[in-house]
Order: sequence, then C-alpha cells, then structure tokens
Amino acid sequence: MTMHIYDCQDGDLRRATEPVTRAKVLTARAIEHLRNEGLASLLRRASAFGTRRMRRVLRIRKPVVPAVLDSAVALGLQQGDWVEVKGANEIRSTLDSTGRNRGLGFMAGMLQYCGKRLRVYKRAETIILEGTGETRRLKNTVLLDGAICDGENLVCDRSCFYFWKESWLTRVSDDADNCASPEARAPHPPSARPR
Repeated sequence: MTMHIYDCQDGDLRRATEPVTRAKVLTARAIEHLRNEGLASLLRRASAFGTRRMRRVLRIRKPVVPAVLDSAVALGLQQGDWVEVKGANEIRSTLDSTGRNRGLGFMAGMLQYCGKRLRVYKRAETIILEGTGETRRLKNTVLLDGAICDGENLVCDRSCFYFWKESWLTRVSDDADNCASPEARAPHPPSARPR
C-alpha cells in the first residue's frame, strides 16, 4: 500500500510561527482562569495539576478503561442533518479513562454545546496530520456547523472545528425553529466561520 503525503496550510504553521515557551502559556492560562473563575478555583486547579505531575514523576498510572465502542451507534449522518449533542454524563460514559472515544478526545470547550441542536456541516472521513503530512481516516465522525474551538483554554486563535463522534450525538428532526441559535440555521463556509 502506497502512503501519499500531502501538504496543507496547517503544515506550514510551524515554519511561519515562533515558539511560545511553556511558561508563557501556563502564565496566560492562569491569568485567564483567575479573571474568569477566581483565586480559589485557580488554586484547586494548580493542586490537581501538581497531583498529576507527581503521578507522572512516580510513574503511577491509572489503568486505561476501554470506551464503549461507537460502531453500534453509527448514525450515518450527512451534511445538513440536524443533531442534538448529548448531555455531559452520556458523553462521559462513552469515554475511556483518558477522556477519549476510540482515540478522539472530548475537549472541555465542547461542553458548551451539550443539549444544543446543531446542523452537520460535513462528515470528517479523511484528514491530513499536520506534523507528517500523512493522510488518516476517521470513522463515525462529523463537523458541526458553528461548533468551533475558541482556543480560550489553550491560548490559540486558530478557530478550528471540533470533531464529533456520532456516539455523542442524537439525530433530530430538521425543524430549524428548534435549533440552538439563529447562527446555526445557516451553514457557515470555513472562510466565514463565526468567532
């Protein structure tokens, strides 16, 4: 089997940018968290980070619990279909102990969409890995119209689509009056994604 290597603008970002030190990223996150959540929350988060770091140093690992396989809930969603994002607890039940479903992580920023109705922007079946240019396939995964990563917790301004496993979604009728917001009623091409 021949592996094809492709080039994507995302692959050029390493050459077109300067590195940001880990200390600067952590400082920016802490300041943002302090502004939004307060000092007590920041201290709880720092304590949890210290605990995770200590586990890593001591090589204490939690066992990886396999996730519920999503092949049984393949909805076969297509562009234009309406879906409702399941609740946080339902989604957690599909994740393994690392917060992933078949390797795909559920990001903290995705929680804001739980319970909302959105339209499928398109199926995500093939992607190009930025670091290597390698083409990879995804199964039972879609992009949702308007469900964009704002990068707030990551200190990133790229505004990428979130990838959604079909096991995190429920198909609903295509009644646009029931959708979460007026912005979600009309599709947004990638060049005109909402901020």
